[in-house]
Amino acid sequence: MSNPSTSPGLSAGLLAGPGLLAAYFVVTALVTATSRYAALDLIFLVVVYALLACTLHFGSVLLARLAWPLGLLASLAVGAVVVWHFREQAVVALLRPVSFAAAAAVLGLLYFVPVRAQARSRGPRWLAAASLASAALLVGGLAALYHGSNTFRWHLLRHNKLVGTPLYYLLSERVESVCDDLWARRADGGAAAATTRPPLPDPDPGASRPDLVFVLVDTLRADALAAYGGDSSLMPALNRFAEGAWVFQDVLSNASWTRPSVASFFTGLLPEEHGAVDRQYRLPEERLTLAEVLRERGYVTAGFVANWAAVGEDAGFAQGFDHFEQLPGGGHPYARADAVNRAVARWLSTLQEREDQRDRPVFLYVHYLDPHTPYLSGPPHDPAYEFFREAYDAELEFMDPYVPRLLSAIERRRGRTPYLFLTSDHGEEFLEHGEGGHGHSLYREVIHLPALLRTPDGTTGSTSARLEARDFFDLMLRLSGDPGLDPGAWATDRDRSTRHASIYSTTDGAPHRPYRNHVCMQGVEKDDAYLIWSAYGSTFELYDLAEDRAQTVNLERSRPQRSRDLRAILGGGTERWTSRVAVRHTDETLELLEVLGYVDSEDPE
Repeated sequence: MSNPSTSPGLSAGLLAGPGLLAAYFVVTALVTATSRYAALDLIFLVVVYALLACTLHFGSVLLARLAWPLGLLASLAVGAVVVWHFREQAVVALLRPVSFAAAAAVLGLLYFVPVRAQARSRGPRWLAAASLASAALLVGGLAALYHGSNTFRWHLLRHNKLVGTPLYYLLSERVESVCDDLWARRADGGAAAATTRPPLPDPDPGASRPDLVFVLVDTLRADALAAYGGDSSLMPALNRFAEGAWVFQDVLSNASWTRPSVASFFTGLLPEEHGAVDRQYRLPEERLTLAEVLRERGYVTAGFVANWAAVGEDAGFAQGFDHFEQLPGGGHPYARADAVNRAVARWLSTLQEREDQRDRPVFLYVHYLDPHTPYLSGPPHDPAYEFFREAYDAELEFMDPYVPRLLSAIERRRGRTPYLFLTSDHGEEFLEHGEGGHGHSLYREVIHLPALLRTPDGTTGSTSARLEARDFFDLMLRLSGDPGLDPGAWATDRDRSTRHASIYSTTDGAPHRPYRNHVCMQGVEKDDAYLIWSAYGSTFELYDLAEDRAQTVNLERSRPQRSRDLRAILGGGTERWTSRVAVRHTDETLELLEVLGYVDSEDPE
């Protein structure tokens, strides 16, 4: 009879176990990847997962050889690792703790059957040597690759979280520390920062002052509208609105969440200059806002804000407004579009009764929140549902008629047609790069903005000039002093060869998702090349937008000179960073921030 320790079948089984486990790790990683692996990175990935599989398998078999209860516990741990890998790679919201534990237990028990059988095929010394050797190679190889290859480190952190997240905690400086050090080095102090402001265009003293309406639909993706390639049946009313407006095709937000993005619209400054970059920091009083300038020019200014948790009075956004309403939800988590319109209509009616104000030009800021989570137009609130575009689209269908209705109400009550500028603060991710939501990346789906200008004389046009959100501070001021301004010519004059975006945010969340809890990112675009730096790692991503609009191929390794050129101009395009000013939120504001997902100490899944 053959010795079981040398049986070919059992020896093959010892190799088949880690082989199947490694194949599962690799295939799951590749199938769920939203970015492509270069050949060298793919080789690294296979080697890493093969070593991980050998470590797990041989270790489990060794423990089973020593005592079967130890082998059972090790097998259950392997089952948990297998389920965790799938859960993190596929962003499976349905695997809550109970179902996760059940799936891990079933897989662990199944895995224990071959583990116990194979425990007799080799002696403990051989198994110990195999598990220790594979573990040593895994640890040494990962440390070398993590520090030696930017693109593979990025793949580990972003696309292989089973391995990447522990490595972040073991080998990287915390993101919040990197961000704080960055601001400490770059901030120039309050005195110099207080003088930071864009040039103010001089108004024509003899020109009439048109009414100006700035409408912001929170979280509205550009591709929700037909003018930007979206489904023409999704928002028919807004698509008709766009057909009668100037369309700015290529506008990038300066940030991917509300507070810094709106602050750039209102001040004409980059986030690094205005400082309202996180929920902990406000827009300083020293920053000159659009409403303040227009009020100085004789405008009656009013703001109606559904997302007052992000851009409310305590965050500094009421500066310059004669009337500023933070709209309550009225039975909903936040004020819906119909309630926003009613509030504007009430104020317009009151305005017409004021002899000292009714004949003055009006600047209206109207901030809708409906496309933001939690989605209220579909089925009952379910975190899993938020990953699907269908839920978002249901909100867009609800939101669709309210901007045209707002314009009609303004025209009816004011007796004239205003300039109405419609835009968004940021978009929303739906797993294009493996995640959902916003405020934790700088990809095109979250920073490409719709921007439409409806003019009193009904002129229309389209421009592909490359603009940023902060540019529209200048446009609104110019329209207030030059009603005959050609929007197309203005955009051509503002066309930017270099554009900047950044995000510095903190969200209370689960420790196993550090890449969402603290975000410190900067992006720069120049001549169709786009570079993103993240403090999470830290890592660089380089994309050729002419060939790869979806940003799926990181060229940072293959185009090192281009990467170095763009690295030199990272940081928001300014040396005049401001000192950040802390904000004190009310309990009501914190409650709304929690509803919107910015304050959450629990795992949302």
